Amino acid sequence: MQTIEHVIEQATDFLEQGQAKKAVEVLSRVQPQHENNDELIVLLAEALSENHQSRKALQLLETRAKSDQVGGELILALGDEYYAQDQLQAARDSYQRLVSDDEFGAEALVRLGLLSFSEQDYAAAERLFLQALEADGRCVAALNSLGDLCLEQNENAAAKAWYLKAIEADNEDVEAAGNLAELLYEEGQFPEAEHYARQALEQDQTYAPAWLTLGYLHLDQDQEREAARCFETFLRWEQSPAASDIIIEVKAVLGALRD
Repeated sequence: MQTIEHVIEQATDFLEQGQAKKAVEVLSRVQPQHENNDELIVLLAEALSENHQSRKALQLLETRAKSDQVGGELILALGDEYYAQDQLQAARDSYQRLVSDDEFGAEALVRLGLLSFSEQDYAAAERLFLQALEADGRCVAALNSLGDLCLEQNENAAAKAWYLKAIEADNEDVEAAGNLAELLYEEGQFPEAEHYARQALEQDQTYAPAWLTLGYLHLDQDQEREAARCFETFLRWEQSPAASDIIIEVKAVLGALRD
């Protein structure tokens, strides 16, 4: 009989391979016997959401969140699911439950900042990201978010500095390396951009934004075969509905390369 640890590992592998349906199947079989296992429930909710069962994912998280012994990881996941379903006040309420938590307070503050960011309240977003850093000076999510905030306001030098601080805090952070690669590409610093894109992929071969940056780097240098390979890999791993516009654009570029 499989241990719960093995089931979680197997489901995680399925999700990383883009097989959300299989992840749902293996987790659903054992979930009734592990109703208090927050790690399993969070993973099952993620799999359900990726399998286009967002309502069921939210119901699962809401049910568990009513427990007196629910963990911070699940509350964050609940807030994230509310956010994904545009229930912003419910998301804010969930994150607010954790702002004083020693372990999850910094992450909750970052999430609250991202809500303000999405509402274009940049001053509030910056204040919350900096509060997160006060709670945890090495909070990579806060450092990356400050970089994104600066980039949104065309403060490229400041954005670059925040991304570099994120890499300094965690040199295995995929998002910081990917963000920096994209920024350097936009500035025409191709060798440096390629360095950070490949650094991101060393940590996670499925990180689609880095493949996209590499694709455009090769395209701009007339390396069409390499560009096509990178774009194809990007399309393999990028499944988010939020990326629909860039997916259409990349498919059009690929079509032109094949003609």
